Amino acid sequence: MEETDKQQQMQVAVPYATKQMFLSSIVDMLSNYNWPNGAIKCINPNNTKLIFLYGNRIKVNVEGDYTAKVDGEYLIAINDQKATIPNGMMYNGTIPKTPYEFILINENNSTPEWAKKYCQLCFECKSFQPISYVEQAGGIKVGDNSDKSLQSWVKYGDLIIRDFSYQLANQLSKHSLTAYLALNVLPKDVIMNASSLLNDNNFPSRDVVAHTQYYETEAPSPVLVPFYLLEFSFEGKEYHISMAADKNYAQHIKGQIPPVKIKETEIIKPLQIVEKEMPEKYKQVKMVKWCWVLAIVLFLIANFKIAFIYLIAWYICYQIIKKPINKRVNEIVQQIMDKNKEKAEMLKKQLLG
Repeated sequence: MEETDKQQQMQVAVPYATKQMFLSSIVDMLSNYNWPNGAIKCINPNNTKLIFLYGNRIKVNVEGDYTAKVDGEYLIAINDQKATIPNGMMYNGTIPKTPYEFILINENNSTPEWAKKYCQLCFECKSFQPISYVEQAGGIKVGDNSDKSLQSWVKYGDLIIRDFSYQLANQLSKHSLTAYLALNVLPKDVIMNASSLLNDNNFPSRDVVAHTQYYETEAPSPVLVPFYLLEFSFEGKEYHISMAADKNYAQHIKGQIPPVKIKETEIIKPLQIVEKEMPEKYKQVKMVKWCWVLAIVLFLIANFKIAFIYLIAWYICYQIIKKPINKRVNEIVQQIMDKNKEKAEMLKKQLLG
C-alpha cells in the first residue's frame, strides 16, 4: 500500500524536446556518417517511442572557493588609474552558496541496456506533472524505483558536483569585477566605482581549480525522466538511437548504428584505389619522386646552377607524370562527397519526410 502511494505521488518531468526535435538531431549528428548501403531504409521514424525512466530529483547547495591564474599579461585602466597584471599571477576567490537542481536516472537491475550510458549524466527538467501524464503523453514507463534507487547519486554525485563547481569557478574567475577584487591590483573603492562598467566584462584566466562542498537541501524525490528511443534492424542485428528529452537534449544523444564494412571503407583511401587502377603509372611516380636527390649530388660534384636547373626540370617532370593520378584522386574524392551528400539527403528524407 505504501509503495502504491509513492507511485501515485511520483512526478513526471515533461519532455522539452519533441519527437521531431529528436529525429532532426539524428539527421544533424549522423548525416556525415558513411552509412552502409541499405541501412538508412531500415530506419522507420514511426517506431520512435517516448520512454520514461525512473530517477531521482536532487537539490543541493554548493559553496567554497577557487584559485586561478592570469592568462597573459593584462593592462587595466579604471578612473585614470592603471595597473599591469603579469602573466601567470595566481589569485583566488569565493564561490557563494549556489543552489543546484538536477535529475539522475536509476542504475539497477531493471535499467535497460540502452539507458545505462545515461546513468552518470545529470538532466535539467523544469516542468513536472502527475504520473497520469505518462499515459496522456503516449509514453511508456521502463525500469524500477524500488531497487537501489539512489545508486547513481551515490556513485556519480561527487563527479557531477565537481563538474558543476568547476563551471561556477571558471565563470567567477573570468568575471572582471570579481577578478580585480581578488587580485587586489587597484584600491577596492576604485574598482567598485567602476562596477557598472566591469560587470559584463570577461577576464583572461586559466588553470582554474575549485574547492567546494555541498549538502542536500531536500531529500531526493522520485521522478520519471523522458527519453526518445528509435530501434531498427539491419542485416539481422538490432540497433538503436536514443536521446534524453530534457532542456539540454542536444548534448544527450547516444546509440548503436551499423558499422561500415571494409569494402565500403576502402573508398575513403583514394590513393589505394588509384594504385590498383593505375599500377604502372603509380610505379613511375614513385620512381621519379626520389630523383630530386640527384640535385644534391650535382650540387656536390658540379655547381649550384646546374643542380638548380636540374631541380626545376625534375619538378616539372614530376608534376606532369603525377597529373593523371591527381586527376583520378580528385574524381574519387568528389565521388565520396557526392555519395555522402546523397546519403545525408536520404537520411533526412527517411526521418523527416
